[in-house]
Amino acid sequence: MKYYVVQFEFDKTVEAVPECWVSIDEEGVTCAWPPARGRKLLDVIRKPLFPDDDWKIFSVTVLRKCGMLN
Repeated sequence: MKYYVVQFEFDKTVEAVPECWVSIDEEGVTCAWPPARGRKLLDVIRKPLFPDDDWKIFSVTVLRKCGMLN
């Protein structure tokens, strides 16, 4: 699984997210974010799960593309 390192525009936090969470189109770059927290969030990032209808969508900037999490 490939990952993007993204910066969320609303609060400038940086996170590694699965490639399948990121959408790039002519309107910009967005990232779907699950309702999970803590350890469960880490599990969802590592598995990864594909975005679901209850996930929030945020504008992001892609900082880097990675082949794996360390």
